[in-house]
Amino acid sequence: MSQKKVTVAGDGSGLEVWADVTVKVPAEKRLVAWQGVGDIESMNVRGDQVLNIHTGPVSTRQTKGSLNADTVSGDVSVAAHEGKLIVNTGSGAVALKQCRGKKLAVDTGSGSIDIRD
Repeated sequence: MSQKKVTVAGDGSGLEVWADVTVKVPAEKRLVAWQGVGDIESMNVRGDQVLNIHTGPVSTRQTKGSLNADTVSGDVSVAAHEGKLIVNTGSGAVALKQCRGKKLAVDTGSGSIDIRD
């Protein structure tokens, strides 16, 4: 199994990196994404996902498989998901629509939860 990893690191002050990254995930493969600040958007993924971000929103739509979305500060929006779903926010709203699966767990330290369909 081949894995590709992108790491940006620096020493001292002044390092600033901005990038928009698109990751295409083959069906039935596992995706693990770690982000410091920004946003994570996942569409049409057919496989397990772990989406972690420190500051920023997470949004997914049309996904299937186990999904774990976690943000310290940011909203989480999941639309049309099939499979196990775990959502955790330290501070942020959670909106779930058309989610189906055997397990749904939602936790927010400070924010609203809206579950529909």
